[in-house]
Amino acid sequence: MSGQNIEKSIMIKYLDLLSKRAIDESVIDALKEEINNSGNLDYRQLEGIIGNHLEGVGNENS
Repeated sequence: MSGQNIEKSIMIKYLDLLSKRAIDESVIDALKEEINNSGNLDYRQLEGIIGNHLEGVGNENS
């Protein structure tokens, strides 16, 4: 298993943990697909995508 595959696997496990929180499943699925299709996505980008989603959810509720 290459280092890139291990990193993707870890990111997907991270998303699985996050999915137990406030992120809806469609966002998790979209992020998993993006991770699998991109060799360049890193944790900072992942957290940014999730952060933007959570901000959007927070704004909808107010």
